[in-house]
Amino acid sequence: MMRKFYIISFLVFLTSFILGIVFYSPDIFIPTNKTDSEVVVGIKDFYHIALNNLTVLLSLFLGFFSFGLLSLGILIYNGFMFGVIFTNLHVNGIPLKIILSGSVAHGVIEITAFIIAAAWGLKGFLLLRQIDKMFEEGRFFKETKFLKSITGCTALIILAAAIEYFISFRLIGLW
Repeated sequence: MMRKFYIISFLVFLTSFILGIVFYSPDIFIPTNKTDSEVVVGIKDFYHIALNNLTVLLSLFLGFFSFGLLSLGILIYNGFMFGVIFTNLHVNGIPLKIILSGSVAHGVIEITAFIIAAAWGLKGFLLLRQIDKMFEEGRFFKETKFLKSITGCTALIILAAAIEYFISFRLIGLW
C-alpha cells in the first residue's frame, strides 16, 4: 500500500526538479555582495540546516491532515527550487563535479527521508475515505508503523545535516 505513495512522492519531486531546470530564470536570484572568501561556516550552520530540514520533514508528515495537499506543495516547491539552484550554479560556471560533490553526499539521504515523509503525508488523501473505519478498529498507526517512520526519517535528516556540514561543505571548499 505504501509503495504507491513512495513512487508518487518520488515522481512528483523528480518532475518538479526537471521543471526547475526547464523553467530556470536568473531573475529568481537576488545578487549577493559576498565573495567566496567572506563565506564563513560555523557550527550554528549545522544547527540551522538540521532545524530547517526537520521543519520540512515535520511539515511533510503533517501534510496527512491536509489530505496530502501540504506534502504535495512542499515536494513541488523543494523539487523545483533544487532544479533552479542546480541550474543556476551550472550556468554561473560552477563545474558539475563540484555541484554534485556538494549535494549528492547528503542529498540522497535527505531526499530519501523527505520522500518517505511525503508518502505518509500523501496518504492523508485516504483520510477522506477510510479514516473512520481505520481509527475505530485501531489499525491506522499500528498497521502502518507510522512512529517508526517518523523516528527513522528524523535520524536520516540529522545524518544528512551532519554530512552536509562536515563533508559537503569541505568538498566544495567552504572550510
